[in-house]
Amino acid sequence: MSIKYKQLEGIKANAWKHDARRTDESVKFCPTCKKCYETFEHQPWNSKKFMFLSNFPSYKKSRIICPQCTRSINDNNK
Repeated sequence: MSIKYKQLEGIKANAWKHDARRTDESVKFCPTCKKCYETFEHQPWNSKKFMFLSNFPSYKKSRIICPQCTRSINDNNK
């Protein structure tokens, strides 16, 4: 029982590391508009939404064009 307790305490002490890694995976950087954004699924309709993050560092983020810029590029090409 004490081993499980110590493992839980170790997880709680390093929870910020897990949260930072999860954020690095979910946040992307758009090179077109030069903003960071995060995509998530909206539960009731199972539709994907995205949210721009202001004043968010772009260091080591995946460079993927955001849905808003993709739409504007597609509209300009028509």
